[in-house]
Formats: sequence, C-alpha cells, structure tokens
Amino acid sequence: MIMLLLVSLITSWLENQPSQLSSTTCRSCVDDLSTISVSDSLKDLRTAVQTSHQYTCDFVQQVGMNTNPRKTFTFGNPKLKNT
Repeated sequence: MIMLLLVSLITSWLENQPSQLSSTTCRSCVDDLSTISVSDSLKDLRTAVQTSHQYTCDFVQQVGMNTNPRKTFTFGNPKLKNT
C-alpha cells in the first residue's frame, strides 16, 4: 500500500510540471526524482534548473514528504555551481 501511495505521488509530480518547465524533462525511478534542463543560454539554463528545483521543493512540501539535501546535486557545467 505504501508503494502505491509513493508511485501515485511521483506520478502526480511528473504529470503536473508547470508550463515554464518546457525546456526541462522530468523522470523518476522508484523514489528518485530527476530533471534534465537544456538551453543554448546559460541564463535560461540557470532559470530552468532553479524553477525545476523550486517546483519540486514546493510539491514535496505540499504532499508531506521531504528531500535529502545530501543527495540533491547538479551535473553539468561547473558554472552552475551554487545556483
């Protein structure tokens, strides 16, 4: 029953991404959530990463879950560090 609830929450996260995340692809695997953002502009890429992160944090808080900051990170261009 708990897995069904978890899958339902993750499916809701995947299906309800805001329209401003059009340059972002969201994926999940069991209890892991990930997003991939692509842009030709560093400014737009930073905005997409920040928007995706904020949306995920808001969603997780609304459904009563939490994220593990030690497992939250960004791959890619080192210029995005600390964004």
